[in-house]
Amino acid sequence: MTLRFKLSKKILKTFASNLDNKYQKNTYHNFQHGFSTAHFCFISVYRCKKIGSCLRSIDLYALLIAALMHDVDHPGNNNNYEKQKHSTLALRYNDISILENHHGAVGWNVIYGGLSSNNVSSGSGDTIIDSLSSDDLLTFRNTTIKAILHTDMVHHFALIEQLSSLNINNAFHIDNPEDRLTLVGTLIHAADISNPL
Repeated sequence: MTLRFKLSKKILKTFASNLDNKYQKNTYHNFQHGFSTAHFCFISVYRCKKIGSCLRSIDLYALLIAALMHDVDHPGNNNNYEKQKHSTLALRYNDISILENHHGAVGWNVIYGGLSSNNVSSGSGDTIIDSLSSDDLLTFRNTTIKAILHTDMVHHFALIEQLSSLNINNAFHIDNPEDRLTLVGTLIHAADISNPL
C-alpha cells in the first residue's frame, strides 16, 4: 500500500508522531489504543482475504488511518457527559456523536498539518494525502470520517441489526460505495470494542 500511495517511512513516522502528540495522556483512550485498533483492523484484513477483496486500496488506506486517529484528543469522558455538561464540544457538534466528530476534526487537522484551507494538498509530498488524486482524496476523507463516526456506541445495535439482515455469503460488493463504507465502519467498530479483550 505504501507504494500505491507513494508514502515514505518519514511521512508515516511524522504523521504518527504528530497524531501521538494530539492524543491526551489518559489511561485508556490514548495513542496505544489507537495503534492497537489499527493493528486489529490490519490483522483482520490480512488474515481474512475475503475482506480485502471487498475493499479497494483507498478504502483500506482510509480504514487504517481512521483507526489510528479514531480517539485522538479524547478527554477521558463520554458523549453523555459532554451533552449533560453543555460543553463547548457538545455545542460545536450539536450533541451528535460529539467526541467522534471531534476526533475526526482533530485527526484531519493533523493530516492537513496546518495547510491553508484553500489548498488541502501542499504538493510537497510531506503529508499522507499529497499523492492522492482529487477523487481519491474525497473518498479517503469521507471514509475516514464515517469510519470514526461508526465508533460511537449509539450506533452499535443498529449496526448489529443491519449486519444480521445481510446474506453472509454475498454481503459486501466492491462496486457498491455504501457496502464499502459499512464494511470499513464495521471493522473499525469491532476493532475498537474488541480492544479490552
